[in-house]
Amino acid sequence: MAALQFTPPPIAGGRCRSTRRPVQCASERQALFNRVAPVYDNLNDLLSLGRHRVWKRMAVSWSGAKEGDTVLDVCCGSGDLAFLLSEKVGINGKVIALDFSTEQLQIAASRQHERTKACFKNIEWIEGDAVDLPFSDSSFDSATIGYGLRNVVDRKKALEQMFRVLKPGSKLSVLDFNKSTSLLTSSIQDWMIDSVVVPVASGYGLASEYQYLKNSIKEYLIGKELENLALEAGFSEAKFFEIEAGFMGNLLNDLFSLGSHRVWKRMAVSWSGAKEGDTVLDVCCGSGDLTFLLSEKVGINGKVIALDYLKEQLQIAQSRQLEQPKSCYKNIEWIEGDAIELPFSDSSFDAATMGFGLRHIVDRKKALEEMLRVLKPGSKVSFLDFNKSTSPLTSTIQDWLIDYVFVPVASGYGLASEYRFLKTTVKEYLTGNELEKLALEAGFFEAKFFEIGHGFMGNLVATR
Repeated sequence: MAALQFTPPPIAGGRCRSTRRPVQCASERQALFNRVAPVYDNLNDLLSLGRHRVWKRMAVSWSGAKEGDTVLDVCCGSGDLAFLLSEKVGINGKVIALDFSTEQLQIAASRQHERTKACFKNIEWIEGDAVDLPFSDSSFDSATIGYGLRNVVDRKKALEQMFRVLKPGSKLSVLDFNKSTSLLTSSIQDWMIDSVVVPVASGYGLASEYQYLKNSIKEYLIGKELENLALEAGFSEAKFFEIEAGFMGNLLNDLFSLGSHRVWKRMAVSWSGAKEGDTVLDVCCGSGDLTFLLSEKVGINGKVIALDYLKEQLQIAQSRQLEQPKSCYKNIEWIEGDAIELPFSDSSFDAATMGFGLRHIVDRKKALEEMLRVLKPGSKVSFLDFNKSTSPLTSTIQDWLIDYVFVPVASGYGLASEYRFLKTTVKEYLTGNELEKLALEAGFFEAKFFEIGHGFMGNLVATR
């Protein structure tokens, strides 16, 4: 099997071999993953938007582990799969979790001590090597290895070892990046590593540690080769599953934003110029993300008016407001209304935002004119939305992500048809230059468009 995750895996050892990888042998890899151990889990969450948890649950499910079993997790890292296996086998089962990184095992053990579930007491952490497992033959009812096989120097030996310690008829579930045979998929995968994974890792001072990832995937095995290798190692059956549209092999990932939408929204609010004590407007507020950020900006002495024409969205936003403990959130008023006929007096607001709304408005110029009317002279409005890119490559990748990420994810919620419109609305939207011109035509003194999110997103800032 395989699965997608933009994080460095826990790894296994073995002898060195000739390779182009920056990290060439077991001792170097061991040192590398010791270095990344302190931020390993944070990067997992950030780079996968938490979806790595779903992939890992799938891997555990495919292992066939059940109540009362004794199971093995090789290359356990900080313990994610081990904890999931523990829940599967219960208090009457046993989990042996092995890794050759002392730091990873220390983090895993500390996580175990912080957890209250009784079943987690059934986990034993062992420092060891995947190519020389310290267990007797036929010891385990099932096994997993997450993001480890790709980094083992002698993969066949590792598979032979796992085969040896498994009971007859039991299963091994291997989760890792997929080495795709699709040129487009490989190109996008390379782009994601270069433009997302390494830059994010650099924020933790670990850029060099993560730059090895692209080469390690290229030097990995394709699905068919992995199946053949497992059969050569002695397994009676081997089945590889491509998932994540070919990036990985387990389940769908919110690949498009990787959580970056939170950053984009903070940027949009910052560009609006909202400050402490201001009265501000959020048009097409939806469930309130920009509204809550504006509320924090203007504080308890400010005021936020949030407008949307969908009652359901406003109800969700209000329920979120009630759940939020911050006192500043009491300064929000939710209003049902239309962006092209704002129910406010002229020059009422110090700043305004609109997130993912202008693209859907039929009369965009009218909406801009209304925003201009209700803003005070010299104030700004910040529009965040998808970017209609003039780059053929960016547009192609954007289309691919919508078709193979957005729509499949939405289908899991029964909303595939509702999300298929996205590609059309982006194509029918305006380019950055066109948006700047439209804002000036609507009466704004200045308009500046910023491409963000590697060109997939855009933010128009217009000044009255």
